[in-house]
Amino acid sequence: NLPDVSGLEAARQIKARRPETNVLMLTVYDSESYLVDAVHAGAAGYLVKGAPEQLILSSIRAVCQGGAVVQPDLLRRVVQPAAAGIVKHPDLTARETEVLGLLAKGRSNRQIAGELHLAEITVKKHVQSLMAKLGAADRTQAAITALRMRLVE
Repeated sequence: NLPDVSGLEAARQIKARRPETNVLMLTVYDSESYLVDAVHAGAAGYLVKGAPEQLILSSIRAVCQGGAVVQPDLLRRVVQPAAAGIVKHPDLTARETEVLGLLAKGRSNRQIAGELHLAEITVKKHVQSLMAKLGAADRTQAAITALRMRLVE
């Protein structure tokens, strides 16, 4: 409830003017549809006001480092239908699927590189490739798409 524009519009304007800016939304809207709208507006993170202080702080750090964060209970509600099992995407390589799994957990390229023992530039190329294959505009959309399509846990 910003005075001049909505949080969604503010995110859109920020991303339009400064695409390199990582947006973390802190909102009163505990809604799956608002989360999806926020991701489409360019938000890399989404928390509901009243979230624990530690979660807010760790989310700020994660988003600043290029990660993606969604409040766990809200994310579970969004992807609950996907809990039935994991599906293999025919166009993703095994390595892209590994990278996507870590991306969906909110890891930055640097963190993924460390966990998979890869160069950060290699991870970046995998992320770009899987985003193109999933039709995702950014990391957060790729993560949500992957969870909805049951490509990762």
